[in-house]
Order: sequence, then C-alpha cells, then structure tokens
Amino acid sequence: KCLFTPNGPKDKNFIKFSRKFGDATDLIIADYRLPGDLTGIEIVEDLRKKFSADLPVILFTADVSKSAVSESEDKGLKLLFKPVRMEKLRSTVEEILQDSKNG
Repeated sequence: KCLFTPNGPKDKNFIKFSRKFGDATDLIIADYRLPGDLTGIEIVEDLRKKFSADLPVILFTADVSKSAVSESEDKGLKLLFKPVRMEKLRSTVEEILQDSKNG
C-alpha cells in the first residue's frame, strides 16, 4: 500500500492509513523540505517513534548543503537529489527492501 500525504502525520488520511497499515510499513519516502518549518527528517523521527521501528527512509532534496547531507547520513537516511529519475528511485527502493528483507 502507498499513501501520498502532502501534510504528513497531521493529514487525516495519514492518520487513517497508519492505523490500518502501520505495522506493515516497509519504507518511508519523504521530501527533505516540507511546508512550514518541518523537515522530512522530523517527520521520519516521529514515524519511527510511532511505529517503534527503525524504518528505512528515502529523502528527496534539492538541498546540497553539507548540513542537509550530514544530518541525513547521521540518521541513516538515503538521500536522493532532485530531480530524481524513476530508474534511480526504483533501484533504490528495491535495494532498500532487499536489504531490509535480508536483515
């Protein structure tokens, strides 16, 4: 299952989705820069707490600053720079899910 929610965890659809499928979550894909003062990293940390799991994450960003890159790396998040090609996204998702499956 997949959910697109531009407002993250505050979105009503997200709340319903996470209640129904939260335990079956395999991967989080988020943008680094979000509306307001939020970052994808903050959302990811909230989701990891909510699901009590170290879920794998792909972050999209156009921000090539050292702080964005190092913060993502420190949290163990995979960073893809925009524009992201579908082939790159597909191969990254497959790699992450395979690694996750292998433990």
